[in-house]
Amino acid sequence: MDKFSREEREEYQHFVNVVYAFLSYRNDGSIDAERIYRSMQMLSADDRELLIEQPGVRVMKIIHALIKNQSFINTMLSCLSGCNINDEADDYDPMAPDQSPQSSEGGDPDKERLMDNLRKVVRNAPFWQMPKEVADSEIVPTQDQEILSRNAHWVRTTLRQFVRDWSEEGAEEREQAFAPLLESLQRHVPIDNPEKPPRVLCPGCGLGRLPYEAVRLGYDSQGNEFSSFMLIGAYFATNYMTKKNCFKLYPYCLSTSNRVKHEDQMFTCHLPDVAPAEHDMKRDFSMCTGEFTDVYATVETPFDAVLTCFFLDTAKNAIEYIRTCARALRRGGLWANIGPLLYHYADFNHNSVEFSWEELRKIISTWFDFVREEWRDANYTSNKRSMMKTNYKCIYFEAIRNDVEEKKANSTEPFVFVGNVATVGAEERGSGSIPYHVAFHVKNNCAKNDRHGDIIAYVIARGGPRFHWRATAFVDSSTHQAPRHRTGPVFAQRWKYTRVTLLKDTPHVGKAGEVAIVNRNYAFNYLVPFGFARYTTRAELIGIVLDTEYKEALANVRKSSAVHMKARFGNDTVLPFETPAQSDGSNLLVSPLLPIDIIDKMREKKLLLAVDMLREQDIKILTDTGTITEFGVYKVQLNVDPEIDIQITADVKEKPLDTSFLKDVVPSESSQEPPSD
Repeated sequence: MDKFSREEREEYQHFVNVVYAFLSYRNDGSIDAERIYRSMQMLSADDRELLIEQPGVRVMKIIHALIKNQSFINTMLSCLSGCNINDEADDYDPMAPDQSPQSSEGGDPDKERLMDNLRKVVRNAPFWQMPKEVADSEIVPTQDQEILSRNAHWVRTTLRQFVRDWSEEGAEEREQAFAPLLESLQRHVPIDNPEKPPRVLCPGCGLGRLPYEAVRLGYDSQGNEFSSFMLIGAYFATNYMTKKNCFKLYPYCLSTSNRVKHEDQMFTCHLPDVAPAEHDMKRDFSMCTGEFTDVYATVETPFDAVLTCFFLDTAKNAIEYIRTCARALRRGGLWANIGPLLYHYADFNHNSVEFSWEELRKIISTWFDFVREEWRDANYTSNKRSMMKTNYKCIYFEAIRNDVEEKKANSTEPFVFVGNVATVGAEERGSGSIPYHVAFHVKNNCAKNDRHGDIIAYVIARGGPRFHWRATAFVDSSTHQAPRHRTGPVFAQRWKYTRVTLLKDTPHVGKAGEVAIVNRNYAFNYLVPFGFARYTTRAELIGIVLDTEYKEALANVRKSSAVHMKARFGNDTVLPFETPAQSDGSNLLVSPLLPIDIIDKMREKKLLLAVDMLREQDIKILTDTGTITEFGVYKVQLNVDPEIDIQITADVKEKPLDTSFLKDVVPSESSQEPPSD
């Protein structure tokens, strides 16, 4: 990918990382399942008998749920790419009878299959499509653990967003948030001419349910989304959910806290509650991807309404969002909003400005006239069965665009592209400086539609055009702007630190072989290029986490064992030892007593139970040599836990010599014959 600019390479790499995160969902979840099993197995046998369900059965249910969720994700990626994205685990169900885990010899077939699926998707996706001249060896995910962890979290967030947007389970939340917005839309922007309905814009629309609901009411609707995870999900939801309740998800299978009932964790959610593909899309329904303020910096035909839900606080500078809404709307157009002010960048290393509602209201009133303003309670991707729910006190307002002009920002108009593998024939338009990879995609996969420099493609699926998927993909690379596709407002932060494995002893950092957390720039500019360290792999980091958790759990078990041992025999216990002395009549033992002899004696006296975590290295005999070589009384310290002092006494006495066996070999005086003459 050397022919691409740095921005283009980062765009491609980000998409590769996103697809890899989706494909790795089951593997990432299995790590959590292993942790759950390992922790429960550390319970005593008596404690495990008290459980509703044994650890093995419970974890098998979790793995079953992970496999089903991965199957749903694979279906989504198959629809995205037009390829069969399969996983052998789809055919293996640990809850089904007469099945056992499949095994293979030689190499890592799971890893090879995952990488093969990854390359299928990125080479055939209708957006961010990888050019053919890019070798497979260049299509690899990042090894940055922080990015991998963040993306894994986003995959789980996307699954929960499916519950909120496209299931009956999320109907209550949609009623709280979407219903007032749609009611205000119908009230302030009625449809006078069904053949030419008003146009509605829904920024930050997630998986596309809000703009879809506007289309169902008869409006032309366009959604805008920044997150690649949400865009992939929205593409699938609005194009390929062909039947009601045809998919099944286990959205909370890895949520172990705040459960009321044991089986709440295994709740099954069916989706979609409505199937967009079943409806005849007579209206213009489109999706536009990219940063809101960039995509709508200039708007040729203003919209009639803007609906924003949980959106204002995703900005680093909310004033830019307000200005963009003013630019996007016609005079007299409606802006309806609902959401809290939980500013997503407030705690991160960004130049984020957090305004109060009083301040925002004053700013909004520059370009809008408020007609309604009230406070409403709402939830967001909450689990109905959970003991913990976050209830947001949201500001809801309806405002009408006034006549005050909003000056257009000086920014480069973004190129727009999208397509489907079935569409062909495209033409470059605009300023003539389309990046190579955009031109490649346009020439090969997009339908031609001349619209003032924009390249627009219609999704072609079974039965003809289903809806108009319009995506702003890249900003002109000559502007040297930062890539527009990132993981979204919540997690799109610059991570300051990274982990490296030291290859040499490094002052103020650590010794060779150690894993250190260092400033990312320090690692990139000094440690790695000069051979002092390498980036720690994901597998190594997972091993470190597992080892840390195991050591913590083991320390807790040993502390508990030490408490019981202290209570059982305290510091007054005396271990009697009898051992022969050396033949020279000295006070020395025939052989020294070692720590293992202490353990054997404690077991002989039934002082040591099977559950006691006492090891040979935990015993310290308080002598110069750490052993007992002479008869006497000695103190022995049991170091099961560093905070609990346990001492016992070893009383070593001489064992009397047993001479009874001599009776059979030494004749008595009465039996001796008289000496011969």
